[in-house]
Amino acid sequence: MITYHQDSNFINNVNSNIFHAFFKRNGGVSQNEFRSLNCGYIKGENKVNVIKNRILVCKTFSMPLSNLKLVNQVHSNKIVEITKDSSLSTADGMITEDKDLILGILTADCAPIIFSGKVFYGILHVGWKGLLNNIIPNLVRILDKKKEPVSKVICSVGPHLIKKSFEVKEDFIKLLEVKKPQLSDSIFSCNSKLFFDFSKSLETELLINGFKNFNILKIDTFLNNNQFYSYRFSQQQQKSCGRQISIIGKYK
Repeated sequence: MITYHQDSNFINNVNSNIFHAFFKRNGGVSQNEFRSLNCGYIKGENKVNVIKNRILVCKTFSMPLSNLKLVNQVHSNKIVEITKDSSLSTADGMITEDKDLILGILTADCAPIIFSGKVFYGILHVGWKGLLNNIIPNLVRILDKKKEPVSKVICSVGPHLIKKSFEVKEDFIKLLEVKKPQLSDSIFSCNSKLFFDFSKSLETELLINGFKNFNILKIDTFLNNNQFYSYRFSQQQQKSCGRQISIIGKYK
């Protein structure tokens, strides 16, 4: 059985024709370390299984696979506008007004962020690199151009790496101080180790950039690795890591 999490706070604040899901890793056909709803083309995975899993995801909302749009994610700050004729882009975010589409992002510790305005809706893949390289301010610039007031845009942040699961080193802290000094208070120490409060940093960045209606699901992918793919957990186990999918779309 496919399992996923929906943010009720998000769905209660947008038009009822919006559908979204932060899918878990269960209910698919992939085997072994990719068990079971892996939606990413990872080395060692059977591509046929990935296609079957994506079909299952779309069927959850009675949509065909042809409606699903993804991007080639590279931890950038690039966000592209998507139409039904769009080919695969290299980016880490999508925005559209097309009601025929499902926008999907793949994660395994990074944060999926869904958003919806009056007309446009979209999705972001936000890891620490994207965060530090201004993917959220870039989204604001795009929303402004689309005449979507940021203060009225509804956002939800899905499962991601949380607090004590996100250990960092001094080089990361130095980079943070240069790129995003306003996020420096997201660093804390425990038992002589340094950690990054990813959830807190996302909240701060959203607030600084004018978002008022958002919710952050503090579900830790690392500690819940039986339900979600976690790149850090898989690295510790010296195994390959699959990718869960998060999606947003509109019913006609």
